[in-house]
Amino acid sequence: MAAVIDTVDAMTRTRGDRPGKTAVEAYRYLYQKPECFDKHWVTRYVQRHGFYPIGSLVKFSNGYLAWVMELDDSGQPQRVRVVRHLGRGEQNLNDILSRVDFPQLGTLEALVRPESFGLTPF
Repeated sequence: MAAVIDTVDAMTRTRGDRPGKTAVEAYRYLYQKPECFDKHWVTRYVQRHGFYPIGSLVKFSNGYLAWVMELDDSGQPQRVRVVRHLGRGEQNLNDILSRVDFPQLGTLEALVRPESFGLTPF
């Protein structure tokens, strides 16, 4: 269990020599190394933290980028901080929205790398 947590944490953080991986990339790596990581603990971690862990940057279909702030019981984002609309250039936003407001953002499309958009978590 500790190895799974430590590895996901290390892989998803940007280091001086490499950008951080997305949660999905880290999960894929763990699943491909059954000799190093117990699949039971990897599965439990994914179920608890979901594919969009707290602190992840996600992209919605209407062009919005948002940081995941809270997950529901099934590991899906429940509250996000909207920080940018890709159609409006570099203009930064700072709006906290809950799931009932998500239709304004569109459907959740993907986990994205913050570095690709010049963003860092606050």
